[in-house]
Amino acid sequence: MSPEITQRKLARTRVAPHLSDLKKWQSEALRLSPLHSSRHQPAEALLEGERQLEALRKEIEMARQALILEMDDIRDAPAVVHYLAALDSLLKRYPPNTRAALPTR
Repeated sequence: MSPEITQRKLARTRVAPHLSDLKKWQSEALRLSPLHSSRHQPAEALLEGERQLEALRKEIEMARQALILEMDDIRDAPAVVHYLAALDSLLKRYPPNTRAALPTR
């Protein structure tokens, strides 16, 4: 096998355990997005949804940074690039909300 094929296989193998986290975060974000955006929710529920989304966002950002460090030797491999792109897409879909950090009265 060529070194490129070997490196791609290694990258897929190393990224594979992280795919379950990606699916979990995607599901959680979909579950939380109606809580975050519904105007028919009480203010407390809306704020709680925003806080939960912000916590999820921080978790994803920390995992993204850890993955970059862990995969530094193979960062240009397609599997790593695609996984990071999926995380970035998820983060862009749910931008940070400064109101979530404000205390309630």
